[in-house]
Amino acid sequence: MALTIFVSASAVEAGNTITLFAAASLAPILENSTTPFSDDTGITVRISAAASSVLARQVASGAPADIVVLANPDWMQWLQDRGLINRPSRRDLISNRLALLRHTETELPAGLVPALESALKTGRLAMADPDHVPAGIYGKAALTSLGLWQQAAPALARSPNAPAAVALLSRGEVSAAISYSTDAHLSNKIVVHELFPQKLHPSIRYQIAAVSSSKNPNASQLIKFLLHPDRIPVFKAAGFAAPIAP
Repeated sequence: MALTIFVSASAVEAGNTITLFAAASLAPILENSTTPFSDDTGITVRISAAASSVLARQVASGAPADIVVLANPDWMQWLQDRGLINRPSRRDLISNRLALLRHTETELPAGLVPALESALKTGRLAMADPDHVPAGIYGKAALTSLGLWQQAAPALARSPNAPAAVALLSRGEVSAAISYSTDAHLSNKIVVHELFPQKLHPSIRYQIAAVSSSKNPNASQLIKFLLHPDRIPVFKAAGFAAPIAP
């Protein structure tokens, strides 16, 4: 009888808490946007934030996640190829823009290329790791399209995720940063200097999916909530954009 009670209580606790793995750049807005869901349902949403590459590998290692939101479809496909997500649940959630960010006390020339060249001449350029982290992968693609990657690569200050790159800029440790435009909201010392034309890099698409190993009966309810059109104004208020049409 004691064992039965313990198992039942554990199941109730598991159902009342949803573990959501979220790309670091999206975590702040997800914390805000899931609050109404918790208020209405009594279900706690526990958010674990990191770079998409880190989260994908954690899921592959058996980390107890119910839902995953990644900033790069390639990493979501990596999970899907291994049978680690529920394929029908995979959907585009929102989109974003890539930007050249500067400190409020720093002046850069007008125009994307002149500003980049100026930043590279005067110091280092902060960016998430371009080998693994989506923000850095997008940044490398854009710099390559502009013919600036070979010049920029030796001057990069590589960070484990997008917010960490912006933190370096906020502290004045670099001349500029390449990250998501929404990351300018992370500090009142940061502004968007220029947006990168979207043709320079793959579309920035955040995707959501249920983790295959999850037995949480409420995970699909949260996914449905986040995908509802009513959430779009909340995401837009934080600088994100609606999902990109296929």
